[in-house]
Amino acid sequence: MSSIGRRDFALGVGAAALLSQFFKARDARADATKTARRVLLFCTMGTNPALWTPPSATGNIFSAMTQPLSAIADDVILVDGLMSSSPGENHASPQALTGKGFADQNHVSVDQFLAKAVGANDAIPSLLLGANSTTNGGRTQFYKDGRNLAAINSPIDAFTTIFSGVMAGGAGAGNAQAAALLARKKSILDAVRGDITSMSQSLSAAEKTKLDLHLTSIRQLENRLGGGATGSTSACTKPGTPTMNGTNTLLSDVAHADLLVAAFACGLTRVGALQFGSDQAVPVDVPNLQGEAHGGFIHGGSGNGYAQLIQLEKWYAQLFVDIVKKLKATPEADGNGSLYDNTLIVWSRDMGDSVNHNQNSFPYVVSGGAGGYLKKATGGRYVHYKSASVADRHERILLNILAGMGVANFTGFGLLSGGDKTPLPELTT
Repeated sequence: MSSIGRRDFALGVGAAALLSQFFKARDARADATKTARRVLLFCTMGTNPALWTPPSATGNIFSAMTQPLSAIADDVILVDGLMSSSPGENHASPQALTGKGFADQNHVSVDQFLAKAVGANDAIPSLLLGANSTTNGGRTQFYKDGRNLAAINSPIDAFTTIFSGVMAGGAGAGNAQAAALLARKKSILDAVRGDITSMSQSLSAAEKTKLDLHLTSIRQLENRLGGGATGSTSACTKPGTPTMNGTNTLLSDVAHADLLVAAFACGLTRVGALQFGSDQAVPVDVPNLQGEAHGGFIHGGSGNGYAQLIQLEKWYAQLFVDIVKKLKATPEADGNGSLYDNTLIVWSRDMGDSVNHNQNSFPYVVSGGAGGYLKKATGGRYVHYKSASVADRHERILLNILAGMGVANFTGFGLLSGGDKTPLPELTT
């Protein structure tokens, strides 16, 4: 038996480890061919269902509140009527993204479940942004190990946190040490790729096909490390330093939205979330709209026909549209479509009916190319649930978020069990 050097042995072990993980991943996701690479959660307080509900199930599905979404109608699915496990809970209930009420234990929101399932090896497993997310003692929709998680308040702080290791021109290292680390990572990938190519000469045609797919995944990893096979870093461009410091909630969150898109483009995270204020207060100060959304626009809105609440919801909807358009305009680092094509975007609420403090009839807006996971229609889709059965729990749309990211094992998430613990089939292709 011929001897092998230490380097050859290490490379062989490295190749075997990569192949082992590859085949395991393919086995676990054999039926999940249409999945997103990343998810973006757009999180606001509940609203007035009577004003949010689409005026028509098949024609114009956009109400006065959601009208700006008509600009991207073909990309939108509106969902409402979903019930909760504890409908009588108030603002600050942890149910929105966890599927569990106050009395339950070990709350985990979909963003943190995904951070562990798919984002553990990313530079930022989950990126939680949002100005004034704890105003008046309020909470975000984000939970881990039963603890409520705060979002980064200031866009300036968020910028520093996200891009401290990214050069102004692209996704390269910010200093010589980081650049050397990047070079070593590329060198290891080059060596492993060479070993895999050699191994393929003794395999069957079917096994060679699997190896070719694995080599493709390695090339994509190289692209994420270096900004593309040709050395281009156009998709990953370090944005300018924001000027907002978190004092103005909505304008700061516009800056946060831009940072999330830039972080996606640079491959720094696959799980991003944007929280607008807290569930107890959303200070509003944008042109022609000032006040406090919780006490003024929702609970104090009946005197003016909820005119301010409608305008605020339109503002949210327009920003949602702007984010979609920016994702469409930003190419993937590997040149395979745009960020939008591979992103699942979900607008969630802290409760269903904020006017009457009721956790039922959760409304959602779902969008994104999501790798082909979503079932869309010309003019948009409206999916309404009304059976009030456990099968229509809002937890099931949270399972769609997990499944849309290729996660098949829901153990440890939410309350549902057995045949009820499945994503909503009406949303998928």
